[in-house]
Amino acid sequence: MRKLASIQRIWQITPIEGADRIELANVLGWQCVVNKGQFQPMDLAVYFEIDSFLPIRDEFEFMRASSYRKTDIMGEGFRLRTMKFRGQISQGLLLPISQFSEIPADIELGVDVTELLGVRKWEIEEKVTTGGTVIGTLPIDVPHTDETRVQAEPELIRRRKFLDTL
Repeated sequence: MRKLASIQRIWQITPIEGADRIELANVLGWQCVVNKGQFQPMDLAVYFEIDSFLPIRDEFEFMRASSYRKTDIMGEGFRLRTMKFRGQISQGLLLPISQFSEIPADIELGVDVTELLGVRKWEIEEKVTTGGTVIGTLPIDVPHTDETRVQAEPELIRRRKFLDTL
């Protein structure tokens, strides 16, 4: 099962050319756009994967204009998807652990906080039409899976590289 929200280490912070208030943070195999100065390399943070559906909470209200959704199936919340800021792709959301009172300050790396924070997987809506049931807007030949993304498992990548050297 995917960890939609987990405690992860920020490996690198990179400036974005021409951006005064944002920068890139690398976590697992992903990059996220974050507020400048919010994190330092090696900090722990709460990482929310793309395709997460975040509940209505004050911590997520800054996303209302771009990500708020209300559907019959999912209810109300914020859909997290890949976005572009200043030409840079943001592949998830990183927030400081201190923003969530229910997460202990001494929490360990890799802990799954999906249930604790009420995060669910975004499910594409099904629509019944005269031509049959249509699921979302994906082309029929695009496969859909609930498997863990390889970027979220850096140990698998390291193991593969090691095996390739044998």
